[in-house]
Amino acid sequence: MTLNKFKGRNNVWKTMGLFADVLLQSQRTDYDLDQAMFWLNDRMIEGDSRPVFRDLYLQLKDPTGVRAAQLYLDGFTHFEYVMAMAPWFKEAVEQWNREIDTMFKAEALERVRSLAEGAEGEAVMLAANKYLANGEYNKDRGPKRGRPSAREVEGELKRQARSVSVVDADFQRMKGTN
Repeated sequence: MTLNKFKGRNNVWKTMGLFADVLLQSQRTDYDLDQAMFWLNDRMIEGDSRPVFRDLYLQLKDPTGVRAAQLYLDGFTHFEYVMAMAPWFKEAVEQWNREIDTMFKAEALERVRSLAEGAEGEAVMLAANKYLANGEYNKDRGPKRGRPSAREVEGELKRQARSVSVVDADFQRMKGTN
């Protein structure tokens, strides 16, 4: 019988048992700390050689988790299992994905800055500078547009009513009843 290092004695995929820091924080005695393959976020024992999963995940810059699952877990199905069964892992992955998105944005912004400083062609340089000057990269941070105010709704209704009355008047004129 071949043993799968990603599965426990009951032949079910490990979740908590994968991460030494999670085991230490949980103070569970039914897990073998030596069997944990990673640290989730921080190395809690100085000199321990186990990798930090967060660092591995961020280095891959893959917010889908597919590459991390293929390289460090028992495949994508195992990754999905841990995401579903361990809310603390899902929360950590969501945080890491926000970091990856921010890294992507920073890298893209650096490319735009490079274009703005030395682009070949005035149109590209102008567009890049305009993007930076107008703070286009921050547009998604502000509050989203909510429900229109009562005044806006009333104004739109009046505009539509005027439009209908103009069309109706034209129709009546064309029929010759006016």
